[in-house]
Amino acid sequence: AMSDYHTQIKNISKAILDEYYRMFGKQVGNNIDSETLEEQKCQLNYEFNSSGKYFAFKEQLKHAVVKIVREKYLRTTSFESQEELQTFISELYVFLVDQMHVALNEAMPDDVQSTVSAVHTSSEQLRLFAFEAEVNENFEMAAVYYKERLVREPQNLHHWLDYGTFCLLTEDNIKAQECFRKALSLNESHIQSLLLCGVLAVLMENYEQAEIFFEDATCLEPTNVVAWTLLGLYYEIQNNDIRMEMAFHEAVKQLQARALQTQVTKEKSTGNVEYAEEGGNIESSLGPWGTINDSSTAAVKAVGAGGGNGE
Repeated sequence: AMSDYHTQIKNISKAILDEYYRMFGKQVGNNIDSETLEEQKCQLNYEFNSSGKYFAFKEQLKHAVVKIVREKYLRTTSFESQEELQTFISELYVFLVDQMHVALNEAMPDDVQSTVSAVHTSSEQLRLFAFEAEVNENFEMAAVYYKERLVREPQNLHHWLDYGTFCLLTEDNIKAQECFRKALSLNESHIQSLLLCGVLAVLMENYEQAEIFFEDATCLEPTNVVAWTLLGLYYEIQNNDIRMEMAFHEAVKQLQARALQTQVTKEKSTGNVEYAEEGGNIESSLGPWGTINDSSTAAVKAVGAGGGNGE
């Protein structure tokens, strides 16, 4: 089944490349800017849709995909729920995209491989297009841009995090969970991925997994304020007051240490370390651990923005 799928991918990619050469010639590579490439892509898509070739490609792949579903996933019966179906489709999509890249890497001519770096330079542009579509509430188009980034660079965990965050916006928690876990599989020590997996686990009421994700984050990066704050919020949901206080206390402790270090650096740069050596009034300005509750919303937002110290 897999060799058949690879063969179909290679045949379709050759047909697409031949059509591209027919429409635009063989002037591919670094001589074409990213905007021109995007315009050519739109024209190519229009040609495939209007001529019926796009439908033919889908039919060509359909039988190979069905064989994979039956032989690899051993699925021959219907799904019991829509949620089970959606989860399966998500897993199958990721697998098929990965295998597509395997086939393309085997079949791609040398002169086309040289254009890969040029295509990748438009990844940031695609992100901006997706953001603009989000602002205009054109979520369907935004999803297209996010998926295009994943197809181009499936091993880039930040692309998975961006798409997962978008899925949260559209309330597709199952897809968001899939994206965040894919990102984590690419780097199991990535703090932001761990925290977002924990947040999704809480949203889906999978509290045991949520605790594991948050605990792992604090172990991997003990100075991460956001990780301790989210762990505290988790224990607050669980009505575990003792552990909640401990987590919030640690969050404030790390925040104080960070503020003190910033003050020391500032004072040293001006040649005056007296304030920093005395400790200043940092602790009193932050107050007891309970004040961290006032910043809980900001902490959750910080995960999506950059995961505290994690990167």
